[in-house]
Amino acid sequence: MKAFFFFIAQGFYQRSYKNMFKKNLAFAIGILLFCILMYMETFRFASESTLRVGPQVYPRILLAVLACLTGVYIMKEIVMKAISNKTQEENKEKKHFNWRSFFSYYYKTFFVFVLFALYIFLLNNVGFIISSLIFLFIGQTLLMKMKSIKLYIINVSVTFVATFFIFIVFTEVLGVRLP
Repeated sequence: MKAFFFFIAQGFYQRSYKNMFKKNLAFAIGILLFCILMYMETFRFASESTLRVGPQVYPRILLAVLACLTGVYIMKEIVMKAISNKTQEENKEKKHFNWRSFFSYYYKTFFVFVLFALYIFLLNNVGFIISSLIFLFIGQTLLMKMKSIKLYIINVSVTFVATFFIFIVFTEVLGVRLP
């Protein structure tokens, strides 16, 4: 485990981690404050639902997950700061950032962001079901290594089941009208 953090610390973090630590920590604390504010706002939602699950439950779940992930991020930043200080003392040479290697390593991430932007655009124009089917199928195809017909069948199955499950939960259980 120590070797893993050492490897990360020598990569992209080493060059400017000392300067970025305060900014990253401030950003994470800002996200935590945002989560607290939005959680307090969920108490203002109209609860006219006859169901046991009101419209405030889903945002509260999302905010709790976001707050937990932000807490993990803060802990990671603190650990990386400590490791970065040790590695900077051991290794004084500077490494240059290479955009080509960065993009070749993270090209799937960039493509998923572009795909998500397309999904948001299609959501209002085409509707929830069709745009979700397209987004999930292409996204899973990109992230999974499709080497057999079995994986395509699993991809299509997961795409349809997830889309219709989410549609039914939102429309029938939560009473939210989807586009």
